[in-house]
Amino acid sequence: MLSHRFNIRSLLSVSALFLILTGCQEALLEGDPSPNAPGPDSRVAQLTNRLSGDIRSLGKNLNALRRGLANQEGRIEGVRKELQALIDLLEKNRITSEASSKKFEIQWKELRGRLEAMDNEMSFLRSSGARGGSAPERDEPVQEIRPAGTPAGKASPAAPPKGIVPAGGVAGAGVPSQGVLSAGVPSGVPAGVSLPAGVSASAGQPKPPALPAPEAEFNKALRVLQKERTFPKARMLFNQFILKNPTHDLADDAQYWIGESYFQEKNFERAILSFNKVQVDYANGDKAPDALLKEALAFMNLGDKASARELLGRVVQKYPNSGAAANAAKRLKSL
Repeated sequence: MLSHRFNIRSLLSVSALFLILTGCQEALLEGDPSPNAPGPDSRVAQLTNRLSGDIRSLGKNLNALRRGLANQEGRIEGVRKELQALIDLLEKNRITSEASSKKFEIQWKELRGRLEAMDNEMSFLRSSGARGGSAPERDEPVQEIRPAGTPAGKASPAAPPKGIVPAGGVAGAGVPSQGVLSAGVPSGVPAGVSLPAGVSASAGQPKPPALPAPEAEFNKALRVLQKERTFPKARMLFNQFILKNPTHDLADDAQYWIGESYFQEKNFERAILSFNKVQVDYANGDKAPDALLKEALAFMNLGDKASARELLGRVVQKYPNSGAAANAAKRLKSL
């Protein structure tokens, strides 16, 4: 930069000298009154020579200035290319990092989903094994009906009524059958006992117990969680409910309460996985805002304020009209 200023100053000096010499030449042409002054032709030749030398010097300075400017432009272009290459490299690294982050997030969600599914399956298998290993319930004892004169505790040798053939037996064999008789008398009714009019043969058979409604199963699991506070049993019941009723309106509630059971046990890592499953599997359910809020609180209890702040902000942004959003806004002010 200093060399450029020096060259410009030199140019200005030469220009001023040129103007001065031009003025001198005009004065000489007009004539010098001094008697000893040289002739006009010699003075013009001297001034012309000097002017030619100054012009040559000026040309050299201009050429040097052009070369300096060209060098500076080359350096500036080189620096610009280096900066552009650095920017391209940073952009490439940013794109690669974002792609890796998204891939890791997808894999992490898949892993959490598989872990939760395995946990539900194990809970269901444990509960099935517990039911299968328990002793079956006994039916009410049936009062024995004996013919008159037969002592208690002894079987009656009486044969079936006349005309009735035992199932799988021979008529007149005298051996009663345990199955249903061909005459339509239900099993378990002693021989010679007539049924009332209008009673069908199947009336004596015990009816299978009616299966509980899904709402009743859900309420039972919720009662175990909130009143009995037996958290493993409650999780087992909620998992059974989800496996049996995956599209029920209360399925997202059941998954939410599974996360709440872990939260009450201060197992915040598993609570985060369970609450996040509500967001993944039941994003449009009514428990999604509360599950996201509780997931943020679980992170807060783990000391991860950055994740908690991000999730609380997501609650406010995604569910602005919910009660969970108002609670999340208060929590954000305290962070």
